[in-house]
Amino acid sequence: MIQNIWSRSVWLIVLGVCFLVTEEGTAQMQKVYYSNNQLKSQGDWNDQKKQGEWRFYYPDGQLNAVENYKDGMLDGEVILYYPSGEMLSQERYELDVPVDSGYYYYDNGQLRRKGRFESGLYEGEWLTYHENATLKSSGMYHLGLPHGYWEVYEDDGSLLQTGYYNQGKEGGFWQFYDGEGNLSFEGNYQSGKETGVWYQYNRRGKKKQYKGYQ
Repeated sequence: MIQNIWSRSVWLIVLGVCFLVTEEGTAQMQKVYYSNNQLKSQGDWNDQKKQGEWRFYYPDGQLNAVENYKDGMLDGEVILYYPSGEMLSQERYELDVPVDSGYYYYDNGQLRRKGRFESGLYEGEWLTYHENATLKSSGMYHLGLPHGYWEVYEDDGSLLQTGYYNQGKEGGFWQFYDGEGNLSFEGNYQSGKETGVWYQYNRRGKKKQYKGYQ
């Protein structure tokens, strides 16, 4: 006859850590408490490894994070929260490595940054936003480094700069604006340093040589 395992389980409390232990001695659930007896974390524990959904809390009881585990490694959705309760970030993991899309927020709930991970590294287009929801930057990544075309904007939507990155360093043609949409400077970079002839523009759009670089 199969007995109900839960009817033969006991609670053990050691130094603020509370385990629900089965008859066989395997801890099925763990609860950890702050010194003020407020719950700090709880989740399933099997073979000394976190399993399934775990929840973490701030000392005042506000939810801090919801994480999913498989054999002790992050696997599935991971959501972090500000002390105010607003979402801070939303990511997805496989075997402790972030994959797919990631979303990050200001403490007022406004989206701050979003993009895609590949093998734990930034890949493809990432977008960042000002706190007033206007676009702050749009740029490409490859293997975790800025690589490709980028644009940067002021919080009123006016264009500040455009240009290219090559493996994390400025490379190629760049243009800089005065915040009112007027072109101010332009020139080329190589390995993150200015190269060749750079030009400056006055407010009427007239171009003149600004500097020459080796």
